[in-house]
Amino acid sequence: MKLCLIENCLLNRCAYVNALTQIECVESVADFSTIADCEAYLTRTGADAVLIDIPLNDTEFEVLKRLRENYCKVKFIIMAQQDEVLPILALGAAYVLKNFRLEEFVEIIATILHGHLFIAADIANLITSIFKEKVDAKTQVENFHLTEREKEVLFLVAKGESNAEIGAELYLSAFTVKNYVSRIIEKMGVKDRTQATAKAIQTGLV
Repeated sequence: MKLCLIENCLLNRCAYVNALTQIECVESVADFSTIADCEAYLTRTGADAVLIDIPLNDTEFEVLKRLRENYCKVKFIIMAQQDEVLPILALGAAYVLKNFRLEEFVEIIATILHGHLFIAADIANLITSIFKEKVDAKTQVENFHLTEREKEVLFLVAKGESNAEIGAELYLSAFTVKNYVSRIIEKMGVKDRTQATAKAIQTGLV
């Protein structure tokens, strides 16, 4: 495989190149100090994977997003701090945390180059936690058992409209709307319209 390396420190680039050439499947490593230089190389020559270890701001994330779209067959691997991992995964790139020893680093890179997914244990716990929160919120919404009409009424309640205003908009009497609101409050397990609005926002209903 042909690799590209983006690292703005010459000393670190040399260390990375030495480590990466230990991997059996790696044929060559072209190293660069900027994303722009690497992009020009990809346009001319191409590569199988790009390893990136530079600070990434919003602009550089946008550049990487474009590169991912333009070079969809290239694997992008980013050296990251823990709090950067989720945006990197959302980008469709792989990551390597900066707290691994050299031997572990080489093994992880080799794993990714062979097409396998790598997720560090602490990151796995974080992803599981986020997924659980989303599932719990979805389950909670489903457990409300609101009808489509009740959801419409709840949306207008959350907008701050009165029963009369909701009735005029949905062609219902104010009394009918009042009954809908009472059922919504009961199903959601709250005390009043304000709590129903807060819970609807919290669970993504509105």
